[in-house]
Amino acid sequence: MKRRNFIKLSSTAMFSYLYGCKGENSSTLPFEVTFRSDQKVGHTVMESLLYPKVKQQNVDYIIVGGGVSGLTSAYKLKGQDYLLFELSDRFGGSSSAENYKNTRFAQGAHYDMSYPNKFGTDALNVLLELGVIQKEGEIYEFVDKEYLINKDDLSWCSYKGEYYDDVFFDLESEEKFYALIEEFFDKITLPTSLISDELMYLDTMTFAHWLSIQDVALSEEFLLGVDYHLKDDFGADANVISALAGISYYAVRPNDYKWASTFSPPQGNAYFIDKLLDSLPTQKCKLNHIVRGIEHLEDGTFKVEVIDVQNQKINLINTKNIIYAGQKHALKYICKPLYQPFKDQKTAPWLVVNILLKKNTTIPLGAWQNEVLSSDWKFLGFVDSSTQKTEEYRVLTAYYCFPDSDREKLITIENQQNDFVNYTIENIATFLKVDNLIFKEGIEKVFMHALGHGMPIPTVNYLKQDKNKNRPYKNLVFAGVDNGRLPFLIEAIDSGISAINTLKS
Repeated sequence: MKRRNFIKLSSTAMFSYLYGCKGENSSTLPFEVTFRSDQKVGHTVMESLLYPKVKQQNVDYIIVGGGVSGLTSAYKLKGQDYLLFELSDRFGGSSSAENYKNTRFAQGAHYDMSYPNKFGTDALNVLLELGVIQKEGEIYEFVDKEYLINKDDLSWCSYKGEYYDDVFFDLESEEKFYALIEEFFDKITLPTSLISDELMYLDTMTFAHWLSIQDVALSEEFLLGVDYHLKDDFGADANVISALAGISYYAVRPNDYKWASTFSPPQGNAYFIDKLLDSLPTQKCKLNHIVRGIEHLEDGTFKVEVIDVQNQKINLINTKNIIYAGQKHALKYICKPLYQPFKDQKTAPWLVVNILLKKNTTIPLGAWQNEVLSSDWKFLGFVDSSTQKTEEYRVLTAYYCFPDSDREKLITIENQQNDFVNYTIENIATFLKVDNLIFKEGIEKVFMHALGHGMPIPTVNYLKQDKNKNRPYKNLVFAGVDNGRLPFLIEAIDSGISAINTLKS
């Protein structure tokens, strides 16, 4: 089997699904489909009105949210009196993973890249302490080399029926583009809190506008590649993303991967979640616990109502400090005064479809990232675990990114999941040039994960707008990349650290 087959994409548009067109054989599929979403939290909250309330022991700190930032805050509170509550059945948030017969695979963010010496030291020090990275010259490289992706296997890109090694296949435009970005390589770093205020004028315009006023002509095909990158990592294209965010995307990583390695374990960024959890006491981190209410008391402390989903009760806990690392849209139900600063924030809904193949399948191999370049898409492509250090099963993981306005449509997918799986199969089968029926016969099982608020979209006037600066309660702080940050792992780690530092300052 050769990776570099000729490919030709299907002309099927994602809009046909969203607006009512059904795929073939929508009623049945010859394999099981499992759908996961946190959209039913609201129903659980309503049910909890009948649950008994139980007073629990006071704690010094409560952390809301068990994603990267929340777990990092817990890591910085080692040895102190805290409890962490995660509403889902697993930790990780948008960096979570699924398991099937001892095969783990990503259901969210799935990679990171080597870190340059210019990055802030706080987050890097945590990764050093966890044994994730080590200093090699001027670069922080990953310790577990077996999870590095071979550069020859990094990507395929399809555009108008042709195959390319990268979405930037217009090399002339690429050279012009990086000549524009190059002046920012020494000025822009991560976390974004370290970016000089002198560059904040770039956050007042879109990346598309900034590119349009440069004295450089870039091809339509190249600009589609820019849009692909931004949508893949930031949830929207250059007409929405701020110029500072767009420039930062390219200024914090090298052109053509000259010095950076791509790190992608089969479980994706749940690898980092595992490392954090290994360093934390399990009894302090609670799954299936939904923070239903936060009340600020006259003595300056908080009364917190927490739904224990499994035991069907409401735990009442008093605490001196809160680190809110959960999704900010939920604050309108938990504590309305905290929601106001976040009410206009845009987030991108995501859907992940994991296709587990039977062990005897002869389906052609793909690259690590198999990218679909089009002017009209929500299907971004798929990752092929055959390029990773795989376990029992080969997994093809498709990623969809929806506009903020389509969030309600995402909720309906659970009721039409077979249609959506058929649509995904059609796209991947066409990409790999394999018959749909043969592809279906090679499938063992499919998992789907819907993330209604998959990532914050760094729109104009979003970056460095840290809501902790004007927070209503000094002993409640916000953490997470949805607090004026870019949706990068290093930002999530830094936000968890910064939240603790802010509380203690």
